[in-house]
Formats: sequence, structure tokens, C-alpha cells
Amino acid sequence: MEIQPASLSVTRLWAIGSFVLLVLFSSASTLIYTYSIDETTGYVYNTASSQVSVEVIKFTISLLGEYNDHSSSSSSRQKFLPLLASSISSSLTPNVFLLILFLSLSYLVSNYLLFEIMRITPAGTFSLFKSFTPCVVSLLSFFLLRSPLPPSRLLTILIMLLALTLTTTPETSSPQSLLLLTFQLTLSSLNMVLNGHLLSPSTTPLTIPKINLLMYSLGSLLNYVLYLLRPSPLPFFHSYSSPSLIIYLLTKSFTGLISNYVFKYNGPIVKSFSSPVVSAVCIGVERLGGGGGGRIELQGGGIVILTACLYIIL
Repeated sequence: MEIQPASLSVTRLWAIGSFVLLVLFSSASTLIYTYSIDETTGYVYNTASSQVSVEVIKFTISLLGEYNDHSSSSSSRQKFLPLLASSISSSLTPNVFLLILFLSLSYLVSNYLLFEIMRITPAGTFSLFKSFTPCVVSLLSFFLLRSPLPPSRLLTILIMLLALTLTTTPETSSPQSLLLLTFQLTLSSLNMVLNGHLLSPSTTPLTIPKINLLMYSLGSLLNYVLYLLRPSPLPFFHSYSSPSLIIYLLTKSFTGLISNYVFKYNGPIVKSFSSPVVSAVCIGVERLGGGGGGRIELQGGGIVILTACLYIIL
């Protein structure tokens, strides 16, 4: 009984810490998204190549982490790959594999939609749509998984939604961008719900690093196939000498790695809060820097961030 409070405090620390790190890394990668778009030529780097690289980096980090856990002796290092493959195959059921495959494909589509949306959609419209993410995730969790939604947490969602709705003025957007936004919002929300379900101990005994290895290996393969199917005038390693692109690849990779820990310690609804919080942070940074984009008051952004923290505490 005496250990339980300490255990709970560590869990809460992981919950808050992982969310804060997710917002920081995601905000950094999103800002680089924004400033890597040329008004006439589009993105200054090969977007397909960057997605392949991100998946490979995430896979490599996950593999090194697993190797470190099994490297207590030279004999275990020599048998690392066979032991890892045996451990995964013994716990991997057909249903779980199909779920991982679906998520890999769905994340692929969602990421490419995001590239297109940020190229053609004003920042104000984008941030306003992203503010609906917690509401959509909450509804999908309730209808698909029968997850309860306490009134206190529902109130925090409504407060956050009102804050962004009142402080963000969407610029004129084309019907195409609005359609893409709606579809991408629904798809990314579904991904959060299913990813949270996948990481539940009742779904599979596989640990987060092993699930990461499966998802990122499939993600690397699928993104490379798409890169081959959609030739780009830019070479694969175009702009890889740019520090901003290297920072983007690293921040995007760590965003993906941290996301699963947010799912584990907070659940998909809290993970969904990162979307509007990141939007508020990024547009706030643009206003502080005197840049253009959506008109969002800094007070509104502060309300969004505080509301997300309140949701985690509740």
C-alpha cells in the first residue's frame, strides 16, 4: 500500500512530461513545415523523401533501444535478432497485425494530406479545424470503443474549442482545402483512437518498442513505395545539407516516438489535445515574430494550453 502513491506520481509525471515533449517537438516540426514552403515553387525539399527518412530514423532508434535492452552479454547480442523476431512472432496475432498494417497505411495517407493542406490552406483555417480534434476523438472513442467521457473533461474540451473558435479568424479557403481538412481531421482522429486501442494491454502483450518496430518498418516500406510511384523533380537527398531539414527530420521522428507514450499514459483524447495546442503555439510564435497567418490572440492560445493541462490533471 505504501508503494502505490509513488507509483501513481511516476505515472502522472510520465503523462505530463510526455505530453509537454510531444507539443515541443511537434511545434518545432510544424513551424519548419510552414517556413519550408515557397509561394511559387512549393516545398523546398522532397516531401516524399523526408517521410521515408523519418520512418527509417524512428525504426533505427527503436531497434537500437531494443538492442540496448538485450545487450547485457555477448551471447545475447549475437542472438539479438532471432530472439527479437521470436518474441514478436509469438505475441503477434493476425488481428493485431492487420490493425498495425491499417494504421501504417492510414498514417501514410494522413501525412501526405497534411503536406498538401499546409501548402494550400491559410494558417487560421487550419488551426480552427485542428481545434475540433479532441471533440472528434472523444466521439469516435465513445461510439467505437464505448470509452466513458466524464462531464468535467467534456467541459474542458468545450472551453478549449470556444477559446480557439473565438480567437481564430479563418481566411478564405477553397472548397478543395475544406474537403481535405475535413477528411484529414477525421482520418487522423480515427488513427489516434485505434493507436490508443492498439497500445492497450488488453489488445496485445507486445511492448511499445516492439509495436514501434513493426509500425516503422511497415511505414518505411510503404513510404518508399509511394516515393517510387510518385516521381518528384527533386532528388531524394535534395536539401539534406540544410540544418533546418535535419532539425525537421529529428523533431518529426521524436514526435512519432513520443506519441505512443502519450497514448499509453494519457489515452487518445489527451493525445488529440496536442493538435490544437500545437496550432495555438505555432500561430502565437508567428504573431510574436511579426509574421502573417491566422489571427489568434495570445490569450486564446494560453487558454488552450492551460485547458489541455487541466484535462490531464482531471
